[in-house]
Amino acid sequence: IFPNLLQQQHPTYQMSNIAEITEVIFAQFDTDKSGTLDRNELRTILEGAGQPVTEEVLTDALKAIDTDNDGTVSKAEFAELLKVLMG
Repeated sequence: IFPNLLQQQHPTYQMSNIAEITEVIFAQFDTDKSGTLDRNELRTILEGAGQPVTEEVLTDALKAIDTDNDGTVSKAEFAELLKVLMG
């Protein structure tokens, strides 16, 4: 999902550095510049990746990603997700 999304947005970007990839994608979707991704920003990411997003899907995704259970996705949590997804 995310490698394709990154390539769509930045076709010349090298896929070798997870920290840089995290910065690029996170900054793009953290629209309120809060330093975390809220439900609406996470919904935008999932929709942009072509995933059908119901409230149930959104809640399940947030539960899986939000390891500190604060209701948002931190940059560190997002980085861990990218590591898993990008193998």
